[in-house]
Amino acid sequence: MGKSAPQAAKGGKPKKTASGSWFSTAFDYDHHIKFVIIVTVTVHCCRLKKGTAACGRFGDHRLRRTKRKRNASCARVAVIPIVHKRLRAILGMSMGGMNAWQWAERYPDQADAIMPVVSVPAPVSGRNLLWRRMAIAEIRNDLDWQRGDCTKPPLGFMQAYLLLRMMIDGVPHLQVAISDSKAADSYMTAIAEQNAQSDPNDLLYSLEASQDYDPEPDLAEVKAKVFALNFSDDEFNPDELQILQSRMKSVKNGHYLVQKGSSETYGHLTMAHPALWAEHVREFVHDIVISVS
Repeated sequence: MGKSAPQAAKGGKPKKTASGSWFSTAFDYDHHIKFVIIVTVTVHCCRLKKGTAACGRFGDHRLRRTKRKRNASCARVAVIPIVHKRLRAILGMSMGGMNAWQWAERYPDQADAIMPVVSVPAPVSGRNLLWRRMAIAEIRNDLDWQRGDCTKPPLGFMQAYLLLRMMIDGVPHLQVAISDSKAADSYMTAIAEQNAQSDPNDLLYSLEASQDYDPEPDLAEVKAKVFALNFSDDEFNPDELQILQSRMKSVKNGHYLVQKGSSETYGHLTMAHPALWAEHVREFVHDIVISVS
């Protein structure tokens, strides 16, 4: 499981049980059934070692291009298990959900079910695209970034990450957590401290990778059972836009659920707190067990 940039923020680390499993206390399942878990931002596995001459010049790492190029590092991670044996399920969160949609389209006969979490089957657009382009510009236009060969996080990265943390959290949660200027300053300081040794290229690559993501034209080709889960306080994919609801009409064997957010949930970042939605994973797994038994 790779750690994404959002997960490194305060309150964003995935919560595991004592046994090391995310969901082991939430449900029991048939251990003879094999699962592949695609977690969050898979493009991070492609980043070259920091400090090398090509650190910031990895090349084209967009999702659709990665999908086509099977010799790319990310493609190998996801393709090998799909090509060699049939999957029972793919669960993906955020960009991992994007991958789940893509693999279900590319290999319609190789997976029984997919569960994309906080990931809609439509291009990134509107405010969700705008803030990403703003964050990318903050990093790339900072001279201290040095085309990716920086030795410490530049100011542009810090500004971009603050923008990300505001967008990725839930509005009701922030309304309670940041009640005055002091709380806002403390919030910003904590984020800066946590990212003092972070590599800005991680964030840059993850944001740029989704710029050509668009599974919408081939949704009718998906044969796998689909259970799409979103959260109503997800500001990446605002529920009032009905993006998930309208696109799911094209999926032959799919259903969706929009879980209600509150001051105790974390918007898009609720994905990093599985205790808040593990019950839906149990339902998803139960349906798979029933269908193959």
